[in-house]
Amino acid sequence: MHVDRNYYLAGDIIWYKLYVVDASLHQPLDISKVAYVEVIDENNTAVMQSKISLQNGKGNGSFSIPISIQSANYKIRAYTNWMKNSGPDYFFEKQITIVNTQKNRDLAVPPLPTKVKPDVRFFPEGGNLVYGITSKIACKVVGAGGKGLSFDGVIIDENNDSIDRFQSLQFGMGSFSFTPLLNHTYKAIVTVGEHTFTNALPQIYAQGYIMQLHTADKTHLTVTVQTNITDPGNLFLLVHTRQSLKTVLQSEMEKGKASFDIDPAKLGDGISQFTIFNNKGKPVCERLYFTYPAKPLSIQVTGNLPIYTTRLRIDLSIEPVGQPKTDMSVAVYKLDGLQTPDESNIQTFLWLSSDLKGQVESPGFYFGNNREETIPAIDNLMLTQGWRRFKWDDILQDTTPALSFPPEFNGHIITGKVVSSVTGKLLANIETYVSVPGLNSNFKTFISDSTGKLKFDFKTMKGSSEIIVQ
Repeated sequence: MHVDRNYYLAGDIIWYKLYVVDASLHQPLDISKVAYVEVIDENNTAVMQSKISLQNGKGNGSFSIPISIQSANYKIRAYTNWMKNSGPDYFFEKQITIVNTQKNRDLAVPPLPTKVKPDVRFFPEGGNLVYGITSKIACKVVGAGGKGLSFDGVIIDENNDSIDRFQSLQFGMGSFSFTPLLNHTYKAIVTVGEHTFTNALPQIYAQGYIMQLHTADKTHLTVTVQTNITDPGNLFLLVHTRQSLKTVLQSEMEKGKASFDIDPAKLGDGISQFTIFNNKGKPVCERLYFTYPAKPLSIQVTGNLPIYTTRLRIDLSIEPVGQPKTDMSVAVYKLDGLQTPDESNIQTFLWLSSDLKGQVESPGFYFGNNREETIPAIDNLMLTQGWRRFKWDDILQDTTPALSFPPEFNGHIITGKVVSSVTGKLLANIETYVSVPGLNSNFKTFISDSTGKLKFDFKTMKGSSEIIVQ
């Protein structure tokens, strides 16, 4: 979703354009004809809503911001009915700021305590910690405002002896290696600024599998798996990029250890998922890996003159570099102390943010030119905000996941139910009619199903219409 600005005043217009693409190939997807756009306040209440007509995976619209709105930070999000099957983690979301100069923001906020405990979480690479096996653990510390906090940490045992030290790298994320020993207990002491917090480590298992991914250079990836399970048999590695299968490898366990060599050239651009299966076909370890796009989108903008005077007409030429056909949208606004350049764009969203759970802080940072700085940071991001694309239990049991929200192939889907006015019970096999009068008239019939539910599919229903149900 391309929004024209990040900062608005009450009475302004929010202009936007929607791009609906296939999640695997990032190509325009013409499966839905209706998109839903909402502006949500800090209490997750929609203050503005709209339905947008889609054609060939594209649509556009606007919101006229009411003059009664409160000054606050809002989220604008967009989705289709079909996307609701995967939950709101797949929805497009973006933060915008709206200021009403005629209203004062309610400042009656209770004072914060002097010591607010941040959210501290630990993420073992591959999934779990196992006694006696070295693991890589990522740590993420988030403050009350949702931003990452810089920290220093130490792992201590039951005797308060220091075992390992660690610290943040970027955006409140860092990682370290740790070997838990049997008959010992551990906890982490994390220091944020002047405050110190004690946190428990994830559960440590007596038996299990540990997975580690190593990147020696740009041409070689190695996945190492260790276990203390007796006679584990062969292991299998499945790698896919956004559900597009890239490779499946098999390796024998020798002295509790197995390794897999992967050619990075076989991976797709963006986030790939590495899953280890044991000899019984059960997933035992999993982690994400990021591959920088080989051919990122490049757009060249040139003007007709090298220097411009006040109120002189400016002609711009906007062309994609190396792309035969590109659909674009352009926003023009003044940069000042309130309106700043956007940290996210279509590339950071499609390659990175859309495949991770939660909001990615400063996604543009990971696409900077300093790879020595961005590669370790993006690996910490994969370890902390990585999440499962597949529900492996459904796949292994060959079950079809329930899809409660059908795609709106033709347009609006109007649902309802038939209820007896006497008994209040749902009625099956009742013939019903829906009529939309006017210039864009429409008429549909439907017989209620066994549960009394109705569904009318309207192909050409746009604008404001009266609906008659009988």
